[in-house]
Amino acid sequence: MSSTKRRLRHHFVELTLRLIIQPTIILWLIVPWLDIFPDRHLLVGFHKLIENINQFQSYFPNG
Repeated sequence: MSSTKRRLRHHFVELTLRLIIQPTIILWLIVPWLDIFPDRHLLVGFHKLIENINQFQSYFPNG
């Protein structure tokens, strides 16, 4: 595999992981504040976002 393909694959995997992980981490950071300042719409929005992200299929090309 060429170095350019390797870099592109690494970049793609990094972006994909960031897309999946960041909303979850932000939700974990916000949940304690939602106990103090409840915002049902924000919590529902985060759950919908995580649900949508979980529906993405992984793509790992051969070669």
